[in-house]
Amino acid sequence: MILSTKNPKSGQLVGVGLVLMAILALAMVIVTAKPARAQTPLQVYLGGSVGYSLADTTVSSPLLPGASLDGLGSKGAIGGIVGGVDMTFPSSIWFAGVFGSYTWQKVDFSINPLATATLGDSWRAGVRTGFASGKSKYYASLALTQTESRLFYRATYCRDERSKPSQKCPS
Repeated sequence: MILSTKNPKSGQLVGVGLVLMAILALAMVIVTAKPARAQTPLQVYLGGSVGYSLADTTVSSPLLPGASLDGLGSKGAIGGIVGGVDMTFPSSIWFAGVFGSYTWQKVDFSINPLATATLGDSWRAGVRTGFASGKSKYYASLALTQTESRLFYRATYCRDERSKPSQKCPS
């Protein structure tokens, strides 16, 4: 199959083909997976992260000629911890577990000249289930998440001269 920019359907076919190949590969991993020898029934994990967000972007679209969004960006420090417990079912590749995480962050976003936003600390707690294959685990999770966030937008408005405080509208 030839991928052509003039025919968008060929790109869609390639995308569908890649998804089907990934599903087939995952199915083969499940079928061939065997329980690890001397697998411990309870596994505990703990991890951490630290980083910094720094981005500045200009966005434009060929669909809207002449329109652009300048100054889409973010900056700020990020750090966090994650931990959990998994229980492997006896003589099986299947496991279930619980996990939690907390992230300390103060990341400021800007969409100039429209708005600014701040993301604050966040936490997550949930459950997961899946199967192990060798040293890898494939799983699905369900979690509750909360993130502190603030959004500030700029609006230009004019008031009537009779209202207080008075702001003159531009001519």
